[in-house]
Formats: sequence, C-alpha cells, structure tokens
Amino acid sequence: MDRSTIGPRITRRRPSAVAESPPEPPQVPVVAPRHIAVTKRMTSGRAHFASVLNWWLARCNYSHAQIGAIADWSLAQDNWLISSQISHLRNNHVRQPSFTNLEAFGAVNEVLHLWHTEGPRATFHRHGPFSDPILTEELLSRGQWLRHPQTEKPLDFAGFCELFVGRIKLPNASAVNLSNHDAKRLSEELGVLLDQLAAETGLSPRDAITEVLRHYPVEDRARVTRLRAVLLGMEVFSQQQVETELFAISELVAGLRGLPDGTYGPQELYAELTMHRQRT
Repeated sequence: MDRSTIGPRITRRRPSAVAESPPEPPQVPVVAPRHIAVTKRMTSGRAHFASVLNWWLARCNYSHAQIGAIADWSLAQDNWLISSQISHLRNNHVRQPSFTNLEAFGAVNEVLHLWHTEGPRATFHRHGPFSDPILTEELLSRGQWLRHPQTEKPLDFAGFCELFVGRIKLPNASAVNLSNHDAKRLSEELGVLLDQLAAETGLSPRDAITEVLRHYPVEDRARVTRLRAVLLGMEVFSQQQVETELFAISELVAGLRGLPDGTYGPQELYAELTMHRQRT
C-alpha cells in the first residue's frame, strides 16, 4: 500500500486507569453576613443617639418640658415630645423611635440654628410669637445647635434618622454607662481632677477656681454653685449629676488644656478619671 495517499498515521491514547481529580474551587474568604454588620451598626447608633441626646440637653441646660415647648412652637402643633418618650430615648430603651420624635428634635435644632445665625427677628418672622410662657429669648440664646458631621449644616429630621441607625456620629458625645458604684467613685475622682486643673493654672486658689469656672459651658446658676462646692471639697456629685456633668466637664477640661474641638469628650474624661488619682 502506498502510504503517501492515506495521510499520517493517528496514534490513539488509551484511557488512564485512574481519572484525574477536578481542580479545587478557589477559596472564598468567610465574612459575616451583611445583616449582622448592619445590626451592630444600628445597636451602636442607638447607644450613641442616647449619648448625644444627654449631652445636648445638658449643654443647653434644657428640661424635657422646655425642649418639648420649643418643638411645639417650631412645628405649630402641641405634644410633639412627651417627657416619658424623651426619657426612654436618653436611656437607650427605644429600638424604633417614632418619626414624630425625630421630626421634633430636628425642628428644635433648626430653630436654634436660625436663632443663632440669623437672629430673633428672622426666627419670629418664620415661626411667629412664642406659643408657650415657658419660651423665652434667654432659653433659645443658651441653646446649642447640632452640626451634621458631613455637611456642616444643622442636623434635621433626616440627620437624626442617620444618627439613630449609626450612619453618622457626632464627635463630642460618647457612650459612658455608669453603675452606682462607678458614679460614687467618679464623683470623688472628678474632685481630684478639678483640684489638679486648678493647681495647674498657677493662680491663687480663689483665682484658680474662677478660671476653672470660666471654662464651664453651663450658665445655670445652681449647677455653677454646685461645681464650685465640688471644687472646694464641700460636695460630691450624685449618680445622676455625674452622668450629666461628664459631658460639660469634658468641655471644661478641653478648654483649660487648649485641646482642639472633638478630641476630648466624655469617653476620654471617663478614661482619665479611672486612673484613680489621689487628692493632693
């Protein structure tokens, strides 16, 4: 046979006795389900919301009735904020606040921003005369509006929603939860720290106390008098007072030390107080 006419010879391979193993699939890193991360963020947001609300009311020196009256006036409708609702939010006992509450907080904050940036005349032009005897110009003047950390605009209804679900955080407030034992001990440590701050001024005892009080961001006469008594070692804070004063005194400490805004808050003060200083 002439092989030139039939083409090249084909050699067939016999099948292997052992089949080759298929390649292993690529390793996928194990990550937590998305819903777990969201739940953690929202849990943290609720705690931070409570801290912000406590800090805000303490900084403005507002009672529940006063902030409720501002909300009613700004929204031209009564009973937007009920005292028990505010208490539950401040104590982090609310999983899902009503939109009414968040709308009210946003309205209060926007009124304070308008009052402090454009003045009483513009505020009265927009909202009309005061609707409740509890409302005064001094009440609004001592208030402080909250700034959105990303837009620098006043925190409104949408901003308070973001705050509650943990999408934003305000740098001036941190969660500090105190037991009865912690509160008693921290009250004593606050006196120690205030003594030290007064001594660091290099002034006479009387002038040092005056300098410390100058940085205290509260105008309420009763609270200023109480802080003076603590400085003199004549009084200690109660548990409720400690939880409130941590926010104000953290601002006091930051002011005396010349620290930038947002770098020293309640959490940092709490950490410093737990170093167990001894009164000198």
